[in-house]
Amino acid sequence: MNPRLATSIKWTALPTEFADKVRKVFSDNFKVEAAAGRFVVEGRIYPEEIIVRIGYLENGRLKQVNFEASSAYSKEKANSFEKLYLCVDAIASMLEEAFEAEADEDLDFPLHWREFDFEGQPVFLQHSTVNSELEEEANRILGLAADGLLKEVSIDDDARDAMDVAVVDPDLAKQIQKRIRAGFDLN
Repeated sequence: MNPRLATSIKWTALPTEFADKVRKVFSDNFKVEAAAGRFVVEGRIYPEEIIVRIGYLENGRLKQVNFEASSAYSKEKANSFEKLYLCVDAIASMLEEAFEAEADEDLDFPLHWREFDFEGQPVFLQHSTVNSELEEEANRILGLAADGLLKEVSIDDDARDAMDVAVVDPDLAKQIQKRIRAGFDLN
């Protein structure tokens, strides 16, 4: 999970109790999807921003669909829960749109932080396909996992998934997508 602000370096993980409650709310509200997979809730609290990631991992799949929200945060204003709930609500809207979309429908979710007005407040949103558990296990194996409450962004945290740096031909992607869904051979 990459911060939006360049000044966001030291962070604390989202409280476990909060993540558990959000996971339960999403499972209760998206019952069909919860039966076919599970929701992953993560987040980071930086001195000037809060980031929440809610992902959906369908059973038997490696690709995790994630929606991330970032909002400016100020300790002086003591608005952390207000910002957390704003991020969760914005992500819920994106997930609902993704779940309701038809299989051949093109959805334009931002791959990099993009500002939106949500309930009269600015919130930044992005989409990714990083599998949280695989990423965590890879970091553990490589010795990159940090223990402790206060963590720091490292150079490796700035790595993006392949789709963030890929040059995609949208026309070719649509053709391939249609052929796959129609059951045709790609040759």
